[in-house]
Amino acid sequence: MPRQPPSLPLERLLYDQCGNRELFPDKLHDYCERYLQIKEWLAANVYRDIGAATSRDGGIYTCHDINHFEAVIRTAGKLIGLDAGGSQNSPLHPYEVYLLLMGILLHDAGNVYGRKDHEKQPYKILLEMGELAGGDDLEKKRIANIAQAHGGKIADDKDTIVRLCKDINSYLSISYRERLIAAIVRFADEICEDRSRASRFLAETSGLPDESEIHHKYALSISSVDIERSACVIQIKYSVSTEDLRKRYMHPNCQDGLYLIDYIMQRLAKMHLEHLYCLRFMKEVVPITRIDINIEILDANNDSIEEIHLRLEESGYPKMEKRLAERYPEVTGEKMMLKYQVRDEQL
Repeated sequence: MPRQPPSLPLERLLYDQCGNRELFPDKLHDYCERYLQIKEWLAANVYRDIGAATSRDGGIYTCHDINHFEAVIRTAGKLIGLDAGGSQNSPLHPYEVYLLLMGILLHDAGNVYGRKDHEKQPYKILLEMGELAGGDDLEKKRIANIAQAHGGKIADDKDTIVRLCKDINSYLSISYRERLIAAIVRFADEICEDRSRASRFLAETSGLPDESEIHHKYALSISSVDIERSACVIQIKYSVSTEDLRKRYMHPNCQDGLYLIDYIMQRLAKMHLEHLYCLRFMKEVVPITRIDINIEILDANNDSIEEIHLRLEESGYPKMEKRLAERYPEVTGEKMMLKYQVRDEQL
């Protein structure tokens, strides 16, 4: 009996596209069916154990169950213009949609081995699946690279998309925009944080380890994340109580503890940098130019007593991260003079 069409817009797009197998590398396989089987395998064998695995690190992280991965899928769909109730027109090619979905399924799956270096585990997980994930380990490695590029460092460098992915790549004569796909995975994950990922009960009953509390309080403070592609804007709304504003929370980078509003500002600074970085690769498909922030302050009765408005966007005159002479040390007057002086003497 054939499957019912998936309900998530990005998954439904793949379902509709898979009717034409000529658009995919391996003409003998249904890529949507393969994807759905992989998702079921991960939900049954990996996602359900992430909480227990990360608890070995001494904390309780925000939720990494199937709901988190499906939330990232929804967010990625909105970023590329898919509407849950309407159009399924896509700026991505069919195989790119498959790679995007696979990258999302695997981006945080490595947490099942523990939080440290979790982003480096997707290839190991794909190999564990065996033939379920396809028979070609080269394809698995490329999918793993897309997933891995969502975070971490390589040789102390956060520019993982460039280090792991090519601008344009191809597999069995099907071309795809590898860095574009990796950037959408990374940015969708970055903005896919809200109160549904926090443990509300433990946070409100002092049941969280001290080192975990601020992360759950941060998630609980996010009331909505709205993507308005027509205006090229993401709107994020926070609601923070005065009680939470007055308290310092344990944080490894602050000996005396950190106020929640300071942590929110740190996370927003990171979000801004992630946006600028990912936009470099995805602007042809995801034309988001700014992020608008609204922080609502609530009193003990949950009445609003103040609203703070922030805007994250590129502004001011640009700066060179490195002087050209540092990036291209061979192009200096002295070195060029010596180079051609030797050349002329040899003629």
